[in-house]
Amino acid sequence: MSTGELASKNISFLKQVMEQGKLEDIYEARDLTEVVFRTMRDLMPNEVVDRVESELQQESSAFVRIPPTS
Repeated sequence: MSTGELASKNISFLKQVMEQGKLEDIYEARDLTEVVFRTMRDLMPNEVVDRVESELQQESSAFVRIPPTS
């Protein structure tokens, strides 16, 4: 993903970060999220990083989006 592109699968999450963080645009949310993720990753032992990565992959493969009802 280049600097100017956002993956469509991340838009919903980034919008939540933008709103809750009172950020001006979605690109600030993306940048902030990346900094937080990398900082957390760098502070964790490698074994924990590998376990969390595995858990996130399992969750994302099992995730099913249910549209809101009107």
